[in-house]
Amino acid sequence: MPRSPDDETLRFPTNLDRAGIEARLIEVRENARRFGMVEIVRLFENLGSMSAAQQQALAALQSRNVVFFEFDSSEIRADYLSVVAAHAAYLTKFPTARVRLEGHTDERGSREYNIGLGERRAQTVRKALMLQGVSEAQITTVSYGEERPAVEGSDESAHAQNRRVELVQVQ
Repeated sequence: MPRSPDDETLRFPTNLDRAGIEARLIEVRENARRFGMVEIVRLFENLGSMSAAQQQALAALQSRNVVFFEFDSSEIRADYLSVVAAHAAYLTKFPTARVRLEGHTDERGSREYNIGLGERRAQTVRKALMLQGVSEAQITTVSYGEERPAVEGSDESAHAQNRRVELVQVQ
């Protein structure tokens, strides 16, 4: 099994000409395949059916696709409202685009409680997107509770990174 990717493996420089961009896209796609990053591979497979404007808008969203939450809360923090707004703008501009909202929690609490909390978090983001004009048909939600931590660990830093909703663009 290949080691996990580092920042350089998937980084996309901004100072490339068109040929350089195309070459880097191929390299990033191959690295994503090598590391089993299914969502990124799927994104590349769908790029051919997207307009250049949609590809560019989607690329800009990829670095801003997580909303973090306070302990035992499903309220969107003020510093993440811009993330939700950016995704809402993309989804309203491209009405055939779809997003899956994946709710997560830290390890504290029972499995059942955390599934419910992850769902409440995903539903909160869903409602915020819909209030900004996104169609209900463009959004699906799922809760993973504590089952898919972004970071292993039992300290506050790990807990903070695991209390999240990931906005995954799907085609």
